[in-house]
Amino acid sequence: MDVPFYISELLYEHDCVILPGFGGFVTQYAPAKIHPINHTFYPPSKNILFNSRLTRDDGLLIDFIAGKENKNYDEASREVNTFIDHIRAKLENDEKVVLKNIGSFKKDIEGNLLFNPTDNVNYLEESFGLTTFISPPIIRKPVHKRLEKKFMDRKPAPVKDNKRRKAFWIPIVVLPVLIFMGWYLFFHELNTGNDLQQTGMVNLDEVPDQPLSANKAETEAAEKSGPPLKTLDFKENKKPAEVEVAEPQKTPVVKPSKMYNIIGGAFSSEANAEKFVAVLRKRGYDAIRAGISPSGLHMVAYHVTADKEEALLNLEMIRKNENPSAWLIRK
Repeated sequence: MDVPFYISELLYEHDCVILPGFGGFVTQYAPAKIHPINHTFYPPSKNILFNSRLTRDDGLLIDFIAGKENKNYDEASREVNTFIDHIRAKLENDEKVVLKNIGSFKKDIEGNLLFNPTDNVNYLEESFGLTTFISPPIIRKPVHKRLEKKFMDRKPAPVKDNKRRKAFWIPIVVLPVLIFMGWYLFFHELNTGNDLQQTGMVNLDEVPDQPLSANKAETEAAEKSGPPLKTLDFKENKKPAEVEVAEPQKTPVVKPSKMYNIIGGAFSSEANAEKFVAVLRKRGYDAIRAGISPSGLHMVAYHVTADKEEALLNLEMIRKNENPSAWLIRK
């Protein structure tokens, strides 16, 4: 009788299936999640937990087996008890017990029963058909480059040729003005020339020889009418003006903060460190060389981040799934 098969069938529809006298399997809903390092997407699922205190028979498993095997309740109960005795005998001999599509049992050094659930079966019916997949990270271009490319692709709008229209109207407006100015200057010079000609025809012999003298009263009135003129003495100022130049403000130097490195190994050979980096990158990690340790070993990091909480979360997942001996340094 395949008891694990029937337990697995019941876990799709029930949240708790009890194996009488041994313990109960309890399912717990788990939402969808994304692995932050290897970029793995997990659909919603049911996690399987084991509770060794749920030993009382509720009749669900035995009644289900009796119906499937066409047996009465007592016969099905005896076969289930035989299966439980077989499991306990293996555990007493420090053997590992594997229940297909459910998980495995083993005892630790102190004799405590440990259960490790399987992760290859999703008991959540709503997630039927949804599988786990890995998606590479999206490399986005900086915003300024996208804007630069967008404007470079645009063709400049054609400029309307208004110069020709302006050149057409300029002669029409300026020509009458020039004609008027030429006419005015011509007649003005003509009239001025006649006056000069008439002045030049005066007979110099008729001018009296008496010297011209200014009226004394008029001269004294002119002197009293206003204050005497003062001579302004300008001295050349040869001293250059002093200009105060503000000292430039010093820009504070911002020191980069230290990063958290999840170290997967340290190697005495640089070539071996490079090989380990290549292996981790094939697995989907953002692995890098993390420098040299105080003892002179070349360190390799699974992941580097400035967020402490993210670093601790990734360290816990790497220790659980990849490398139990991974450690965290800040440098």
